[in-house]
Amino acid sequence: MILNLENLDLVKINDKCYKLFKICDSKRENIIIDINNIFCPFGIEKFFGVTNINFEVSEEISELFLTIEKDVYTLIKNDIKYKDFKFISSIKKRNNYPSLIKTRIKETKNKYIIESNSNIYSMKFKDNYNISICLDSIWFNKSSCGILYILKQINEII
Repeated sequence: MILNLENLDLVKINDKCYKLFKICDSKRENIIIDINNIFCPFGIEKFFGVTNINFEVSEEISELFLTIEKDVYTLIKNDIKYKDFKFISSIKKRNNYPSLIKTRIKETKNKYIIESNSNIYSMKFKDNYNISICLDSIWFNKSSCGILYILKQINEII
């Protein structure tokens, strides 16, 4: 899936966040990417009150996300306000290992907002999963920006 920038819609939430949508039949839709049989090496990680899960991705999937990020960054740089911002990728290349993609799990009242075929608290990580990732929004801070990937669904392969 390569995003067509002409069908991409950015909706300003505030100065630090723009929501990402694709336009289909004149309607806004979330941008969802499904990935099957993906390995989770580390499990759930908490960092500054945010819950993340990293997944190992193939070179093909890594390049897909890097292309999406490059296209979105090109779109951002067209705005004079953001032209000097540094883009922070959620794809981390690693020597001798597959690349990682960092995804976030939304939470409310200490409960995860995610679809799953089992209890996420009891999942065995270091296993393979089928997942759905939403390209949720573009975040900005003082001089950098990036895409927030939300993990919408995770299913154990049984």
